Amino acid sequence: PLTMLAIFTVGYAVVRGPEEWYGGRGWGARYLVPVTPFLALWLLPVIDHLLSPKAAGWQKIGVGIVFAFSIGVQLLAVFVPLDVYYRTLDAQNPPIIPWKEGVWSLRWSPIRVMAERLGDQTSDIAWIHAVGQPWLMPLLCAGLIAAAVVWIGLWLRRVEWKRRMFAITAGSLALLTLITLFGGLYAVRKDKRYYGDFTPTRDLLAALEPQLRDDDVIVLNDDFYSEFFMNYYKRSRPTVYTLPLSPGERFSQEQTPRVESPNPEDLIHPGSTIILSDLAARHERLWLVINRSAFIPWSVRPVENYLTRHYFPVSEIKPSDVARAVLFDMTPAPPVSAAAWPEIPRDVLFGPSLRLVGLDIPGGTARTPGDILPVSLLWQAVEPVPEDYTVGLLLMSADGQLVTQRDSYPMNSFEYTHTWQAESLHRDNHGLTLPETLPTGEYELWAVVYWWQTPNERLAVTSAAGETLGDHASLATIVVAP
Repeated sequence: PLTMLAIFTVGYAVVRGPEEWYGGRGWGARYLVPVTPFLALWLLPVIDHLLSPKAAGWQKIGVGIVFAFSIGVQLLAVFVPLDVYYRTLDAQNPPIIPWKEGVWSLRWSPIRVMAERLGDQTSDIAWIHAVGQPWLMPLLCAGLIAAAVVWIGLWLRRVEWKRRMFAITAGSLALLTLITLFGGLYAVRKDKRYYGDFTPTRDLLAALEPQLRDDDVIVLNDDFYSEFFMNYYKRSRPTVYTLPLSPGERFSQEQTPRVESPNPEDLIHPGSTIILSDLAARHERLWLVINRSAFIPWSVRPVENYLTRHYFPVSEIKPSDVARAVLFDMTPAPPVSAAAWPEIPRDVLFGPSLRLVGLDIPGGTARTPGDILPVSLLWQAVEPVPEDYTVGLLLMSADGQLVTQRDSYPMNSFEYTHTWQAESLHRDNHGLTLPETLPTGEYELWAVVYWWQTPNERLAVTSAAGETLGDHASLATIVVAP
């Protein structure tokens, strides 16, 4: 058995590479967990020998030391959160990299660092948070240890009644498994850190799941709700990804973000842009789960801002301002910074101050039922705009009936028209969902602008020549085919 264990250990290290033995590029030690029981089976002859009268005293002492050390390592893992190790290494000057110095230096091994930090940390055991009784876990452990001692003693006398002992052992193990596993997991559901009893997250998941497709992707804005999704999201698809915290994000009005910049691109974590670009290449639809909204005045929302500028916001599930899911069509949008001239010119004026220069429809105007129609408008402020206007996109049938529409402030509420300077250009991306049952034929795409307090009083539209066009502008003809 020891030879087999040595072969496995050396083979694992050689195959995975020296920098990936402890963690490295995504292969952590936790991936050893599924094979650990099989490795333990190779040790059964050793354990059987130690329990026999033939075992030497030094052998029992040696195995006892290894056993005690293993228990100590497990206790460290329970009482000291793993992120304490990473924070300790990151606080060094220069920072220590876990998969380099942390692998090859005993000084920075997880066991030593977490042992040093043991007295600095408050208990972070899930059972205490869930039940609120710190004595319950030790009492349960003591009971299990006592039961194990009794079983060992009885099994040493197993020659007299094997079948009865087997039944008692199997039944006891099954009962304790039910109590500790299912009872413990049920109790942890009450742990407030997982947001299991948080009504907004519950309502969000209940509303989100019926709208998911297997080829969608779910992206969590940060790790705020990651524990909730790990524990309560039961679907295998779509996959859930958690993004790193954006340096421009803030969690309260008093907090100063790490990065402040007028350029939204500077506020998002660089790694997030790479992840989102990769997901856009592999998925047509992305759901962003976020715990802030535009109606929280101090919220920055760098990830949502980035997605809105580079792709097309479609719809929103919003049971609460602190639990939202925004659907994005991941068709790349025209660049915002360059204010690329639109492929479809329009040159119409809404009211006295807003000029619609034109629009882009990536992928063209030929569509099928159920498609998301991506529309990127290019606005120009002719003069200072007096109000924060809402932009509406409407798809109209040939007989003048409304088929579907989308209304929002420009750039999905990241821009407000009263802040636009005269002669400035502004992109405005929208994703319009076509109904699954939409009949084939031609449809007109309209744009309207209104003040939110008077939605029925749309701004008058005039052409570049001064001709009155009514309360809407016709943008394009959309052809729907099977």
